[in-house]
Amino acid sequence: MSNNKLLEAQILVVLTEDAAERELSGDVSFDLRPEIENGYTTGYEMLHGPHSFELSGTATVLEDGNIRYDLTATWNDVIDPNLTYHSDKVLADFLTKYYTPQDYKVSITWTTSYTIKK
Repeated sequence: MSNNKLLEAQILVVLTEDAAERELSGDVSFDLRPEIENGYTTGYEMLHGPHSFELSGTATVLEDGNIRYDLTATWNDVIDPNLTYHSDKVLADFLTKYYTPQDYKVSITWTTSYTIKK
């Protein structure tokens, strides 16, 4: 997840907006609803839209005016078929003929840092 370019671009939008108004260092917390690729070629592509995605940590105003964000990111999702996608419906119908697949919750957490230039 930490290498996903679509997710990173959406994080940068939020941080850039925060940095534009930030004057003081302090704790930060953001709740995002990002979207990433949908598909089956890699495991994370099944996590195309989270139930919640949280960024929390600190924002530090540096001497040059730039803002450094040290963050913990947590992606919370449920692995289940999204029946609005034709491919999910076809796959779910096929699998239920042979198995009894169960939906399950997944939480992925990592740390990351960004410096936003003002």
